[in-house]
Amino acid sequence: LLEKLILNKDVSLTTQGKDRKGVWIALVLTADNKDPRVELLRQGLAWTAERNPDQELEAYRKFAMEKGKGLWKQDNPVPPWMFRRNQSMMTAKSS
Repeated sequence: LLEKLILNKDVSLTTQGKDRKGVWIALVLTADNKDPRVELLRQGLAWTAERNPDQELEAYRKFAMEKGKGLWKQDNPVPPWMFRRNQSMMTAKSS
């Protein structure tokens, strides 16, 4: 879906700073001023932020959850941050 929304299309990026790992964060908008995050959330193909989610975006996530779309077809989908935490706890620590 993301490919359909933005591949080979003009987009604008507005940088919003860096995350704690130093990776740039940017808002992406299509030429017709649409935010691809909205459609991904509406289809149940994305999560909102773990901490302090944008309330406008959260409404789209809740819509998908109520409709049982995408990842919300599962009984207990695992958020990516929980999956990563679980993976790191299973990795042997070096001394």
